[in-house]
Amino acid sequence: MEHHNSRPGGQSPVYTHRGILAYGPEEIHISGGSLVVVVRGGGLELRAMTPEELLVTGTITALESL
Repeated sequence: MEHHNSRPGGQSPVYTHRGILAYGPEEIHISGGSLVVVVRGGGLELRAMTPEELLVTGTITALESL
């Protein structure tokens, strides 16, 4: 799974994901197959999602790999 740094306006694209495991306005868990990426922040939303990529918007304060 590939992640690119947050863009201006609080957008963060994630590529080659395997789906959403948990979703809320302060935390989103994204499956990458063998790892899980946790996006933390405020007012988080999934703005776009295709089989290849998804776009998280809002105030992103942390990204963690589990």
